[in-house]
Order: sequence, then structure tokens, then C-alpha cells
Amino acid sequence: MNWAWIDLRPMQKAKYEGMKTVFDQEQVEIFKSRLGNLETSASAKWGKMNVKQMLKHCIENEKLFLRERQFKDVFIGKLFGRIALRSDIKNDQPFGKNSPTHPDLKMTEEIKASMDSLKSEWIRLLEKYPDLAEDYFEGFVHPFFRKMSKEEVGIWATKHVDHHLRQFGY
Repeated sequence: MNWAWIDLRPMQKAKYEGMKTVFDQEQVEIFKSRLGNLETSASAKWGKMNVKQMLKHCIENEKLFLRERQFKDVFIGKLFGRIALRSDIKNDQPFGKNSPTHPDLKMTEEIKASMDSLKSEWIRLLEKYPDLAEDYFEGFVHPFFRKMSKEEVGIWATKHVDHHLRQFGY
């Protein structure tokens, strides 16, 4: 019997119902408020990035999800990406400290841009999520997690933003 006609998307949406997502304008406003309080003097509670490097890292991550930037595939993601994604978004628990990072998203150089411009750029990108069309993520393939639905992107991006704001005490 051919089951290809069955659309699993409604079941997937139900599975993630009630979880925080960057597609919710209220969640974006919460992040904007937390970001607004972020200070240049903030120091990381874990990890190797300083506050400007973290901001640049998050900007580049949003550009990836918003299809403004592409990164090369990570081979191990083809093997374990979907498993890692499911583990990351199965509940509302925050990401653990020192989570792995795509090599192209590791910020090690000095960031010369001002804090204000970096914060403004990140906010500009976050503000795009609630207005995206329902089908915007059709066919979206992450370089590590592989094919992701809109719901998966929304939850993972939300947890990523929260992770890095908590990293600096915000």
C-alpha cells in the first residue's frame, strides 16, 4: 500500500504546539527587550566568545535560517543531524552549555562593529520571523540538521537566541 498521500504536517504541528517560537511576535518582543539590556561589559558565563562575537554569531545564524546566507554542509550532520535536532527541540529545556557550533559560525576574530549596530542588526533579523509566509521553509535544508520544517526552525531558533542571551546573563 502506498502511504505517500498522507500529509504528516498537521501531526508535526500538534507535536510542537505550545512551544515557544520566533514566529510569535510576543516572543520576538521578549527577545528585543532582553537584547536591549545587553551591555558591552557583559562577560560570558560559558564558552569562548565575547559579547560582540556572540552577537555576530547570532546574526549569521539568523541569516542562515532566513535564507540570506548559506554555509557548507557538515558531513556528520547527514548521519546524526536529525537525531540531534529532535533531541534539541523535544521539550522546552534550554540548550546545554558549550553546544557544538558549525565551523563557519565560530567567531574568533575581533568584531569591529559597534554594539548598537550589532544589536540593531540582530533585532532587524528577528523581526522578520513573524511575517514569513507559512510555506517559507518548504524545502529548507540546514547544513547540519538537514531538512527542517517551519515549526522546527521556529523552536530551534528560539532556543538558540535564549541560549546566547543566557550565556551573557540576559
